[in-house]
Amino acid sequence: MLGSAMGAVTLMGPAEAGNLDISPDSGRPGDEVTISGACSKDNDAQASITGKAIDNTTADIGQNGTFSTTSNVSYVKPGSYKVSFTCNASGLSGSTTFTVERKKKHYREPDGWAMTGGGGTQGPDVPWTPLGLALIGGAAGIGGFLMIRSKARGRA
Repeated sequence: MLGSAMGAVTLMGPAEAGNLDISPDSGRPGDEVTISGACSKDNDAQASITGKAIDNTTADIGQNGTFSTTSNVSYVKPGSYKVSFTCNASGLSGSTTFTVERKKKHYREPDGWAMTGGGGTQGPDVPWTPLGLALIGGAAGIGGFLMIRSKARGRA
């Protein structure tokens, strides 16, 4: 993205003094944008770029009088904001409008065991199945013993 934006500025030649371009022209807080423009004076070496919507920065001016740099979108309320530049030596300036969009909502992804209040269903804490089978087996054994005992008494 940065390489193609810089290439476009170089191919177009020196831009008209006072022009400022931000690509893309809107973004969310934290996004990176490319800011480019031009100064017409030979003695300009840097341009100061300021505005509420972007992190303030400086850009070095190339031999053809243009500059291009990257900056991040500031954490401000959504809306349109003025972004401007000033050529340090000549005082030439320009501005444009940049739109800050709503930031994306980040939802926490669920992880771990389901917290349903399901008792022993959440992990292998107690081996309930073998315990239940042992109790049923014991009850069946006792019942069988008593049945055999009562039949034996009845015959005697």
